[in-house]
Amino acid sequence: MKSFRAGIENPEITAIIKANVRVPERAMGDMRAQLASIRTGERRVMHLLKRYGNEAFKQSIRLIYEQSEKVARAAVEKIPDGVYEAESFMDDDGVSLLKHIPIKVRVEVSGDKMTIDLSDVSPQVAGFYNSGVTAGRSAAEVVFKCVTAPLLLPINDGSFRPLKIILPPGRVVSAVKPAPVRVWMTVPMTVCDTIFRALAPACPERTIAGHYADLCTVNPHGFDASTGRFFWSHIGHPGGGWGAKHDEDGMSATVCLNDGDTHNSPVEATEAKSPIIVERRTLRQDSGGPGKFRGGLGVANEVRMRRTATIHAHVERTICAPWGLHGGKDALANRISIERTNGEVEKFPTGKIKPTEIDAGDSFLIETAGGGGFWNPLQRDAQRVLADVRAGYVSLEAARRDYGVVIQQHGRRFEFDAAATAELRRQNNALQIPDSKFQVGE
Repeated sequence: MKSFRAGIENPEITAIIKANVRVPERAMGDMRAQLASIRTGERRVMHLLKRYGNEAFKQSIRLIYEQSEKVARAAVEKIPDGVYEAESFMDDDGVSLLKHIPIKVRVEVSGDKMTIDLSDVSPQVAGFYNSGVTAGRSAAEVVFKCVTAPLLLPINDGSFRPLKIILPPGRVVSAVKPAPVRVWMTVPMTVCDTIFRALAPACPERTIAGHYADLCTVNPHGFDASTGRFFWSHIGHPGGGWGAKHDEDGMSATVCLNDGDTHNSPVEATEAKSPIIVERRTLRQDSGGPGKFRGGLGVANEVRMRRTATIHAHVERTICAPWGLHGGKDALANRISIERTNGEVEKFPTGKIKPTEIDAGDSFLIETAGGGGFWNPLQRDAQRVLADVRAGYVSLEAARRDYGVVIQQHGRRFEFDAAATAELRRQNNALQIPDSKFQVGE
């Protein structure tokens, strides 16, 4: 049976859908929005057909596809031919805690063609950290688009004609039944970052260091005694740090790579819908990976419960932190903790947190990761480090430890010590050991 037939809604099917979701008012809102977008698209296509005719419409589509393909092939041709490989790891699958999940990718460039081979990505796992084949293919396509023509619109099938994707069934990004799958695209985001990592030696100007790679949500739920209603909240989406690029710092407090349609909710709206108080939402100092270009900063999001609830989370990259490239350093990892009303702080070995009771007055803290740095941090302009310290992005200790920059604080004033910095950087440079795997001359 169909939800809609000839444009007419079937109320019985709608009732079945509403009865099988936790928060029906939200699910039906999403459904109505999708229907509205489909109908809008239909109206606009029919308008074009009426105005220009069928043949002109189809020819225009062919020309757009061909132009996108031409641009993509020209971009691939600029990448040196070769085979590029990289491996990263996810924390675990939520079942075998602390057992890392390998994400190994292989990229081959030949002329104007690119092959992304995901055959060696981990087999599907026992926990619900698998995705279907569409997720694996989209991860490869996201990176390909970023590497070839990130700003060219529109995005269409022609953009991906130079790309071949090898993805056998039964991987964590091509899972088959009865493998459990998760609510959002955690694994594909790590796959994206790893493909960028593989291409870093070949085209550093087109790649990006690792980013926080997760929506970092905590889900408190329960019954609100004041209303008698069940509540289910998605607390998070605060954004995190993106990796630095070869010539630019990473973005801070930005939604993760594969979730461009996921937006941050205003604090006031979240508090109105759920029995919570957002105590603070701030940038997380020192979370960005040090580098000549610094990784973006993560966010510290502290939430206090006004009612007793149960919380759980399924956050990735709490152990395997976002990595730096070409001498850049890793960022701080994602982290979740609970603070009880008696002051006791409860920490967790990973971000996969089983249902945990939390009382009214208790709070939980979501700290999102930063992005990895790019190039050696001792090459960062000392004045930029000073500006970061003054802004609160980098601490005095991190400025000295990671960047070799000596800054003196006098009350609210921060002053750069040029002589001490020159000497400290000289000493640190003498101790540097080149990273042979990723080190590439600028």
